[in-house]
Amino acid sequence: MNKKIIYTILVLILGIIIVFAYNSYINKKEINNDTKSSTSLIGGDKDKYGCLVDAGYQWCPSKGERQRLWEGNCPADFIKTVTFVDTKDGKVIYYEEPGKPALVKTYIFDGKCKINNTLCSEYQIDNGKNGKIEGISLDSEILITKLEF
Repeated sequence: MNKKIIYTILVLILGIIIVFAYNSYINKKEINNDTKSSTSLIGGDKDKYGCLVDAGYQWCPSKGERQRLWEGNCPADFIKTVTFVDTKDGKVIYYEEPGKPALVKTYIFDGKCKINNTLCSEYQIDNGKNGKIEGISLDSEILITKLEF
């Protein structure tokens, strides 16, 4: 075969390979740009008060501001005598004020709550036991900061 024909065929094959490679590169770039624009940032979740939940912020009702409640800067807005009840869904507290409807909420303890030098979270609370609590009202639960029997 003639050398000119062989070189021409090789140049055409090389050109076709370059065109396919370039198109593949452009398509990948467009897909990556679409993916970046449609995804949201990780850790940007906010609650109804605008608190960055993933950063540990919650609404402090007594101060009316966003805080990390475990840092202890949010004073108790809830002082009641309650009854502790075990349920299928987890432990709840039940309390009732005269003239007001009964309220049942799940509870959690902050890291500073102690009973007789035992962390509240490790203390065994009997079902039906009454106690006085101080706490912070959250949407679906109460953060107990102080507990007395």
